[in-house]
Amino acid sequence: MQMQTHRAHPILHWIDETVEKVRRERPESRYVVESGTSISGEMHIGNACDLIISQAAVEVMRDLGVEAEHYWVSDDFDPLRKVPKPLPDDFKKFLGVPVDHVPDPLHCCRNMTEHFTKPFLEALEKVGVYPKKYYGSEMYRTGMYGPYIRTALLKAKEIRDILRRISGSKKRDDWLPFDPICRRCGNIATTRALTFDGDSLVHYVCEGAEVSRGLFIHGCGYEGDADIMKGEGKLTWRVEWAARWALFKVGVEPFGKEHAAAGGSYDTSSVICREIFGWNPPFPIRYEHILFGGRKMSKSAGLVFSPSKWMEVAPPETLRYFFFRVHPMKHKDFDPTMIPVIVENYDRLERIYFGREKAGEEEIQRDRRVYELSQTDSPPDSEPVRIPYDLAVLLVQITPDMEAALERALLHLAKIRGLSQTALPQKER
Repeated sequence: MQMQTHRAHPILHWIDETVEKVRRERPESRYVVESGTSISGEMHIGNACDLIISQAAVEVMRDLGVEAEHYWVSDDFDPLRKVPKPLPDDFKKFLGVPVDHVPDPLHCCRNMTEHFTKPFLEALEKVGVYPKKYYGSEMYRTGMYGPYIRTALLKAKEIRDILRRISGSKKRDDWLPFDPICRRCGNIATTRALTFDGDSLVHYVCEGAEVSRGLFIHGCGYEGDADIMKGEGKLTWRVEWAARWALFKVGVEPFGKEHAAAGGSYDTSSVICREIFGWNPPFPIRYEHILFGGRKMSKSAGLVFSPSKWMEVAPPETLRYFFFRVHPMKHKDFDPTMIPVIVENYDRLERIYFGREKAGEEEIQRDRRVYELSQTDSPPDSEPVRIPYDLAVLLVQITPDMEAALERALLHLAKIRGLSQTALPQKER
């Protein structure tokens, strides 16, 4: 079910201010808000940040009567650069191969892409995130990128000049912004595009490359042609990002602060988008990464806390609350032991929203907006009956018949609150 619009509110949250600025600086009748995820291992709550912010931006725009859509792209045509934990070491044979071509490690899904994206997207649906989904592998195979690849190859010299001018990257004079898939060994990281025939074929050689720091993979030596219209290769990253903006007519995109560094991905792709593909780059929403016990979350290193795990121990609204309680560029150091405090703070927010707990007028207005943005659907008309989180944790630990214990606890809470049994919530907590 698609999420209904939230109630308008006089206090401007940072997402409201962002949308206001977007509409002022980039007035359009329709906005595409894009998010994207690399598929290098199990997705974590840091990866969810892109999608949750994008979804909220779309919801705010729709509240204002503006047409908006959320597109999500799986970067599953990128090469596998590291074997993510807990995959076995024998998956090293797939290093350099497009992630979409890597088999599912547990043989439960079509491939590695589906193995990691399916639970991620299912969990985010519970959080009220409903993007239109695209997969890079399919976009290349169906020819969606075809015209943009051709343009980029025909304007390779201009792109080389942009890379040198904006990022200081000096490419060889025959460099082409396309990575073919080797027809013999299936590797996409070890090939080098040599020439373009001006129509659809790129001549290449499989000669080897460094796929990650200190890890070099030898090529098989094959030399042949790749068809740009049939998914036999992909654009290099910064050119691909620019092409995607132009293809989808993207107006807004959230991304991690590392892409926003001077001369970095966003700066370079913005110029390529404007000068090569003729589309103005999207309005950026920059955010700070979430640390996990002081360390950056990493899919390949297995240092993750997934949205699915969050759903197992806390309500979905609390994950949205985790992101919207503070500005996106504010430092966030997460630890699972913080979840009880996060839930308690959310419960207090709910009591303030429904007037059951007193607070200052400014705090009430600010907290009401955060509460609205935390909802997976429209805010409820009346305060839900909730079992206190610490009590729920205790019940799980000491009660063999959890269903009966929850039923008794909810009946007791309803009696205290003076509610009828029909007002009781579903037993989610």
